[in-house]
Amino acid sequence: MTDQEIEQLYLQHRRRFISWAGRCFRLAAQDALDLYQDAVVVFVRNVRVGRLEPAACTPVTYLFAIGRNLALKRLRDGKRTAAPDELENELLSVPADLDELMREEHDQYLVRKGLARLSDREREIIRLYYFEERSMAEIASLMGYKNADVAKKMKHVSFQKLAEFIGKAELPQFP
Repeated sequence: MTDQEIEQLYLQHRRRFISWAGRCFRLAAQDALDLYQDAVVVFVRNVRVGRLEPAACTPVTYLFAIGRNLALKRLRDGKRTAAPDELENELLSVPADLDELMREEHDQYLVRKGLARLSDREREIIRLYYFEERSMAEIASLMGYKNADVAKKMKHVSFQKLAEFIGKAELPQFP
């Protein structure tokens, strides 16, 4: 990651992160800025040592996840006094949203990798059925199959291969 890319990342997400951290963790602006700077440092370090595969999730999701983890660690370590129960309730909901977003991105990544491992014809039948929502009769006609039943069987075989590829993929460890 070049210095220019780091600066662009830093400036692009700073305002949104500070607003998010201030709202979700009830941080003063300066505390939220400190948290953001720490999160960017961890993010850059992880990218440089290869702990983040760029296609696995978006940089902003990863950055916010780092920030969330750092904020929770600071609360646990007592570096900041938490507000009463209302803050605790908000903290419980925010990580779930971020974790869900990370899971969705990881699932999409696994599907993309799985699709890349299929043959062109297998990928095409998956695309036509699931993304274009074509009928089996249309798929049979477009792909030159004898009838809709043959197309259905080929779709099933292709989907099973995709599911097998995804199932063998290394799954992340989420809390």
